[in-house]
Amino acid sequence: MASTLHVASSSINPYITCTLCNGYFRQPYTVRECIHTFCKSCIFKHIVTQDKRACPVCEGPFGTYPLSGTKRKPPEIVQDHAMEGLVKKLLAKLDVQDAQDEVAFYAKHDIPHKSNTATGSSQAEVKFKKLKGKQLRVVLRPELKSLGPPDGSDESAPLRRKHFTYLWQLTERYRIFDVKILLRKMLRLRGRLVEPQDLEVRCAGQLLGKEHTLIFIQKAMWKKDGPITLEYRRVNASPT
Repeated sequence: MASTLHVASSSINPYITCTLCNGYFRQPYTVRECIHTFCKSCIFKHIVTQDKRACPVCEGPFGTYPLSGTKRKPPEIVQDHAMEGLVKKLLAKLDVQDAQDEVAFYAKHDIPHKSNTATGSSQAEVKFKKLKGKQLRVVLRPELKSLGPPDGSDESAPLRRKHFTYLWQLTERYRIFDVKILLRKMLRLRGRLVEPQDLEVRCAGQLLGKEHTLIFIQKAMWKKDGPITLEYRRVNASPT
């Protein structure tokens, strides 16, 4: 009969703990040269935000492009799947605790929880809850230049296609992510298959992030009376 080996957590903690945050590894990344490991967010912040180019432990230099690498040289810091699997096996309840903490954080700050945003093909099936707040009128239309002559001639751009322009009344708390899903549904009815991540939405020429809310856009970017006018285009694909 196989025996069970019991190991004190204090004896293994130094091997599964990030020296930058003093917590257990989350999405661990390892430096290829010195084999020191850190949480993804910790090492990215160390390099990108703090603009440091050396290992936090041994101070070994990273080089110019430690995260992305170049055509001739691979990244110097890579995701460590082996360490990630080890941490999950040793600390099986860690993911559950993280999920609970995340839900509590979103609830405390009154932010829609991101787990409600599906990915892939299931995004079209998301059912929107009725959000409290003021109703805003929104015009969503194709970007004008995306409808120009395909051959680059001097002809004037054609009028916007009316059947691809929409006028909606949405709650001020709606995000651009929600707007993209609505747009996806409408375009599917017109026989145009597109995913939300393939769409760019702009207001007054500014590219909008998926978490921008309509009330923020109205106050910070639009600043006009009347419906908020948003322009969309399909990225890396033929124009709508």
